[in-house]
Amino acid sequence: TWCQQTGWKLAQAEVQLHGTLWGISVAGWADAILEQNQETLVLDYKKSKHPDYAKRLDKGYDLQTYIYRSLYSQNHGSTSVLSGYFAMNDCHMVSDHPLEEIPGVHAKQPSVPLEKQSEKAAELIQQRISDLRGGIIPLNNDGDAKAWKSEGVKTYALTESNERPLIKRFTRPDVESPE
Repeated sequence: TWCQQTGWKLAQAEVQLHGTLWGISVAGWADAILEQNQETLVLDYKKSKHPDYAKRLDKGYDLQTYIYRSLYSQNHGSTSVLSGYFAMNDCHMVSDHPLEEIPGVHAKQPSVPLEKQSEKAAELIQQRISDLRGGIIPLNNDGDAKAWKSEGVKTYALTESNERPLIKRFTRPDVESPE
């Protein structure tokens, strides 16, 4: 309904995007590629509500939209690539550019310019890559979850994921050592 009323057309669904960022191969799946006039909107559907996505964009910690725009541009040469999320639980479009609202679908745009929306996240990724190349493996600490939450970043993948949480996938239970 939103597409019909705003003039966007579904060009592709469930599209794998791939390319290179920060000297490494990167890939991801975009839920929808929409087109209108000379613009492309790479959209990811989220089953949650919108406030965390809006907060991450405002704070500069949203990496997914940056990656999708970059990968799409690398593969299609498009210079006008928009990106965003559709939060299904509260029907909000959270986009890096203004989008039209319709009854039942709300639109939210970050308060910071596009180049700031992923700036801090990209800096952290580049630092981590540099650390790893230098043989340094930074570990998390107890205060990280609270600090990331204040930036709009959830750490659920470590322990609370419905899928197989990372903490269970890459660690093993404590085993008492024989004395």
